[in-house]
Amino acid sequence: MSRPEDAQQGWKPDPTGRHAFRWWDGTRWTDDVGADGVNSKDPYDGPRADDPDPHEVASEQRLDPRRQAVEKILADKLRNKFLVRKEIKRLTDYLAVDEELITAASGIYEDHTGLLAVTDRRLLFLDEGIVRKRLEEFHYSRISSAQWKSGMVNAQIKIFAASNVAVIGQIAPKERAQEIAGYISRRIAEGSTSHPAAAQPIASESPAPTTDPIEQIRRLAELRDLGAITADEFEAKKTQLLGQL
Repeated sequence: MSRPEDAQQGWKPDPTGRHAFRWWDGTRWTDDVGADGVNSKDPYDGPRADDPDPHEVASEQRLDPRRQAVEKILADKLRNKFLVRKEIKRLTDYLAVDEELITAASGIYEDHTGLLAVTDRRLLFLDEGIVRKRLEEFHYSRISSAQWKSGMVNAQIKIFAASNVAVIGQIAPKERAQEIAGYISRRIAEGSTSHPAAAQPIASESPAPTTDPIEQIRRLAELRDLGAITADEFEAKKTQLLGQL
């Protein structure tokens, strides 16, 4: 929306609505008003030139609660948003209506810098590039395991899905790598089922999660080693699973 402030000086429709015209001096509204060829004075008490556009303010206030919840999580989880600003703006476009964002980080996947978003049903890597856009998704039912490691300045996550291994490096903030890997491992141990995809499905197909007690014990051991569950919780679940043999 164009504003009178954008135009050169002259008589413009009075923004207060009290008169037909008000003089705009090129930088601000003045007290000079006019109608039917008669000029007079009336103090200007409307919005200033540097006030925010009321249409833009109203648009921001109309943000739905779901988008506000997503933006709050992103604000809490991402300290430096400079490299993923476009991805942050577009993230809700890729989420299903009932899909919940759990955590997020920035990272590099196959030389693409983008946003790594963890939801209650899948892992998303989004790159809103200038020339090309890229979306990669990994449903928990197709992931066999997740690993993480962290050095002095760098952290990375490895996602194992069938014969594919996805390595996402330069995770930032660095501590998010352990958080993401731990959440994925818990979902695998729970035997989460696949939800309908909100965007393009991944190219490769992988088998559904196994219900074999021995395999579940192996995954629980990985969770224990990651620190996602305690040793007591591991032993209790192992005893339960062994009873199914």
